[in-house]
Amino acid sequence: MLDYTVEPRTRFTEWIRKHNKEPSGRVLQLKEIAADSQVAAALGIRTGARVVMLERLGFADDRPVSLSRHYFPATRLRGLLDALHANSRITEALQASASATTSAR
Repeated sequence: MLDYTVEPRTRFTEWIRKHNKEPSGRVLQLKEIAADSQVAAALGIRTGARVVMLERLGFADDRPVSLSRHYFPATRLRGLLDALHANSRITEALQASASATTSAR
């Protein structure tokens, strides 16, 4: 068993490596959807607004250890869906999306 401490900047890969395990993951779902009331409230957007949803199964040494679902406001993060299709690592996809948005201005 691995204890997972959620902090403001928790990163799955770093956490798994701290436990001397090899991290990996599999994307189960990646799509743009309408935010339900719970997601909208958490993100501070209106119900029905478009969000990018990423659902992922995380592994430590090829054993499943986490199931996560991440939501991102699509209008604030234009290009994120494409960036996540190219690279399912959230930090890198956010950086790519931000770079694309900045260069498009």
